[in-house]
Amino acid sequence: MKVVVSGRTNVSATLDYFLVQPNGATTNLSGTRIQGNGSAASSARYTTLYVPVDGATATANSFGNVEVYISNYTSSNFKSMICDAVAESNTSAMYQESWAFLWSSTSAITSLTIGNGGSNFVQYSTFSLYGVLRQGI
Repeated sequence: MKVVVSGRTNVSATLDYFLVQPNGATTNLSGTRIQGNGSAASSARYTTLYVPVDGATATANSFGNVEVYISNYTSSNFKSMICDAVAESNTSAMYQESWAFLWSSTSAITSLTIGNGGSNFVQYSTFSLYGVLRQGI
C-alpha cells in the first residue's frame, strides 16, 4: 500500500506535522527518522510516525509532500513502513525527512488514520491511496 499526500495546514507556523496510524494503533510502533533542515542533519528514534507538511505561514501556495509505503499490509507478518517527506518554503529551515518504521502487529491493515491534532488541512491538499489488487488464482 502506498499513501501520497500533498498537504498544507492552517496552523500559524511554517511547519506542521501529521500522524499516520495503521488501524488507529498507538502501541507496538517504532522507527528511526533522519532529517535535514537546511543547516543541520539529525536522527532520532520514535514510537509515532509524524511527518512534516507546510503550515499557513510557509510560502504562499506551497505544499509539503509525503509518500508512505507499507509492505505486507494484508499479511500476518509485522508491517514495515518507509516514508519520505519534505516541507517546502523559501526559508532556510524547512525539512526533508526519511523514516524507517515498524508496526509490530500480525493484524492486516484495514484502515489508516491520518490526522494532525489541532490544525486542519486546507483546500487543495490531496491524499491518494494506492493498493495492490490480488486476483484469485
